[in-house]
Amino acid sequence: MLEELFACRSDLPKLRAQAWERAQALGLPKGVRGTYAAAAAPALPAGVEALPLAQAALTFGAFLNSRWSRALKEETSPHAALNGAVHGEGLFLSIPPGTKVETPIHLKHHLADGTLTLPRVHIFVGAGAEVELIEEISGAGQCNGLFDIALEEGARATLFLRHDGAIHSSVRATLKRDARLKTVAYSESGAVS
Repeated sequence: MLEELFACRSDLPKLRAQAWERAQALGLPKGVRGTYAAAAAPALPAGVEALPLAQAALTFGAFLNSRWSRALKEETSPHAALNGAVHGEGLFLSIPPGTKVETPIHLKHHLADGTLTLPRVHIFVGAGAEVELIEEISGAGQCNGLFDIALEEGARATLFLRHDGAIHSSVRATLKRDARLKTVAYSESGAVS
């Protein structure tokens, strides 16, 4: 078991280096870097886990490495590739099978002026589970976020993305039989250039 955990953890630096190479190959300038503004962990119902990605890799390493490796091979968006290469500590949410989360889970990010923030959220929704997530991003900085969502059979998830300012969000999802994902993105301000 420890060898498996070590193998999963030891792949992460290599995968991030490969993601950075992929971002460069997709046309991002070499000088792009960013910071991550960690969202405070929301209050969660029993059984629902919210973990920093580094900690989640200890328990869910095989699952996360599989998702990251697949994304690395298939990603075509330079924005998503950049997020994979330089995001800071991300968030992993696990909703156990059959769990019905009654109250929406809020994720809030405030962007500092002149910064590029790269939030990364991985979500696992077990078979027959239901969850609603609301991401709110505000502030004067720029944001390049990524959601990676895996829904098992019969799972339901709704993702509301409320963004103000210079925001780019990528949503990647895999849905098994009879799973449903609804995404709604909206902005209360901003300009089109």
